[in-house]
Amino acid sequence: MRKLTIVIALLICAGLLSVWAYGRWFAPVTPRVHIPFAVQHAGAVVTAAFSIHQDLGYDFDLHLGFQEHDAEQRKRVRQIAGSGARRSGVADTGLPIPVHMQVVQFQPSGERVVYEEDRANLQLQGIGADYFDKIIDRISLQPGHYRVTITSLKDIPEMEGVPVSFVIGTYPSVG
Repeated sequence: MRKLTIVIALLICAGLLSVWAYGRWFAPVTPRVHIPFAVQHAGAVVTAAFSIHQDLGYDFDLHLGFQEHDAEQRKRVRQIAGSGARRSGVADTGLPIPVHMQVVQFQPSGERVVYEEDRANLQLQGIGADYFDKIIDRISLQPGHYRVTITSLKDIPEMEGVPVSFVIGTYPSVG
């Protein structure tokens, strides 16, 4: 009887642990903003309102897309994205993509700018099946309501035909 009680207790603990782990590492990302952005055209603007529910670091990225099985297009977009490799201490960031980004928090007293920067040499953050992910910045945000505005600062003819999306997301820390 005692062994059965221990086995049941262990199964309950394992079940609770797996529910916790799923929620911690595999649950959907919040917020998830994914908006097409014509970054190759100077003056193109994307604005999005979003809410934050957890005090975490949030990634503000550009996804540079390509057709999944098109090796030639992937190679072209890879040159634009850069490799991320460091040579003589300098990272290969690919083609500069100059953008201005502003994040505003809505407060009872009005709006407060919590981030405002110009960025151009964006680091390669990751690679998906059909995109290269370039990080604009990672920002720690408190729970609340926000608006982000991102503006392209320069025409980039080399990016014509490359689908680009502005993305906000986070991945829960493992620690």
